[in-house]
Amino acid sequence: MFFVKPAARSGFCSSDLSAFGIPQAGDRVGLEHCAALASQAWSTRNLDGVASSLGGTWAMQARQPTVAGSAVTGASLFSGKLDQIWTATVTGTPPQQQLVQLRPVDDTALCLTLPAAEAAGVRLVLAVCDGAANQDFMGIAFFFSASSPYFITTPDSRFCVQAAAIGPADTRNIVIARCTGNNRDVWNTELGLVRYFASQYAELYAGSGPLEYSMTVSGHGVPGSGILVEPDAQLAAQVWTDLAPGQVEPEGNADGSITLRPLSAESLCLTVPNAHYAAGVQLTVQTCDGAVSQEFLRSGTPIVNSQELIAFGDGRFCVGEPGAVGPAARWSSSPATSKPARPGSSITGGVAGQAWPRATSSPTRSTGLW
Repeated sequence: MFFVKPAARSGFCSSDLSAFGIPQAGDRVGLEHCAALASQAWSTRNLDGVASSLGGTWAMQARQPTVAGSAVTGASLFSGKLDQIWTATVTGTPPQQQLVQLRPVDDTALCLTLPAAEAAGVRLVLAVCDGAANQDFMGIAFFFSASSPYFITTPDSRFCVQAAAIGPADTRNIVIARCTGNNRDVWNTELGLVRYFASQYAELYAGSGPLEYSMTVSGHGVPGSGILVEPDAQLAAQVWTDLAPGQVEPEGNADGSITLRPLSAESLCLTVPNAHYAAGVQLTVQTCDGAVSQEFLRSGTPIVNSQELIAFGDGRFCVGEPGAVGPAARWSSSPATSKPARPGSSITGGVAGQAWPRATSSPTRSTGLW
């Protein structure tokens, strides 16, 4: 990208003079004082999906001047300046090809970088792109479409990129911290951040109707927290994976089962408490220990993109919810039902199948979680 300036008046830039700075057919082009605005930047190629803001409640921006060592911050307002526009470059070869580097368009020789060992609160900076692992990140979409909101995580998905919880009202440091799904760690962008293994992360929805109610870890997501059916709120506690932190290939368990972990706390696993297989037993998350009570089998159903989830230790009970599904229902072991979802229903195991769709706007990948 570059600026076009009159040789005699280099303080002025050719600009799209539209009211909102969003290019439209028929916009007038004229001169304005150069202010590093996106509406003043030009390119010889189509940058649709190549360069985009990373926004939401906070807009990720490269501090000016954009040099190695510069802090990366979040602004509470989108300014329309180039320091809030980023590109994404795919890194690695299979199976690591889901990772991306994020570069500010102000200087694409620089990359978003984690300058220290992974820990909650570490501030991100810009550094010269050198292919190091601390410049790799992963995008986890809530659903497979170009307009999906994303979590942006470290490669092992233990931490999410987000605006710091504490700081001025208009500007915050960009840090890594536990994924939650609040207004600081959900990002909207036109960049293609989902690569290969990101399909191992998905929301699991109740019933065969609209994708409205998700399998959710209740409360603060500590060992013993119950599993509920809650309205889809783009929470990390509603995103599940069969990958352990840092695991690259979806190997599953040696006996053919899978173990499910919430993105909000990947040291915890979906569990039949005390291996008590009976109708009405609410499922919980417990510290992952490899017990058979944390193993489940997937079984196909006639419903597209849906599967039954069967408790492996018994084989007779499916994950379901008692009665109808709706907000705040427990997730437990209970007879299957064809009634619509009721928020708050518990997640249980049922004597017959319960269908669990995953969100997707494209055919489910064979390597995906569901």
